[in-house]
Amino acid sequence: MGGWNQALQAAAQPTTQAGLRRSAPRPQVGRPGEHTSAWTQAEVIGALQAHRDRYGRWPAYEHWMASDPTGQRPSTRTVTRLFGSWSGGLRAAGDPRPRGAQGAARAVVLDALADGEARTAREIANATGLKITTAQGTLVALTALGQLAKAPRGYRMPQQQDGP
Repeated sequence: MGGWNQALQAAAQPTTQAGLRRSAPRPQVGRPGEHTSAWTQAEVIGALQAHRDRYGRWPAYEHWMASDPTGQRPSTRTVTRLFGSWSGGLRAAGDPRPRGAQGAARAVVLDALADGEARTAREIANATGLKITTAQGTLVALTALGQLAKAPRGYRMPQQQDGP
């Protein structure tokens, strides 16, 4: 054959001057120089919902970013580009939880009270890893919003009834 370059050329494969195989260029979908993605908003929403269906929870940004060695789902960058933010993508996919630092604490507290049992701020902090002051402030804010109710001992979801 005469060398690597000639073998690649005989197989109709693109080569560099050094004789290494190049990956095939990605087809351009938009204007030249414009970043494009093969993922549509509907496909990204489907991927986020599939994760929720499979694992029973919405994906966290850090886990999504680190756990796809196969490339079979959109990157976090694609989600944020299409929806403006990771939270925007989750909201578009149907995640009702508030986001951001305050929203994240609210989601954690609501999850801790989801079983209907009344809990104190200290119990929630110990169970979730939140700081006690964060748990207390979040409980007070959620109670003021009507999302929680004060129980004889701690806080609970409002649909639960106290006593017999």
